[in-house]
Amino acid sequence: MLKGKNILIIGGTSGFGMKVAMLAAQKGANLLIIGRHKEKLDSAKERLQKCGSMVEG
Repeated sequence: MLKGKNILIIGGTSGFGMKVAMLAAQKGANLLIIGRHKEKLDSAKERLQKCGSMVEG
């Protein structure tokens, strides 16, 4: 249902935002995640890409 859809997630580096991002990535969505801390953003991006989705942040 989300395969190939583009989704913007604000606060996607931790907590609820990260959980939503993980679920969307597992369903094949393309993600743009936004967070305040570059290190956390890079870490979240790596984790999400392992699910096989395209992730930008």
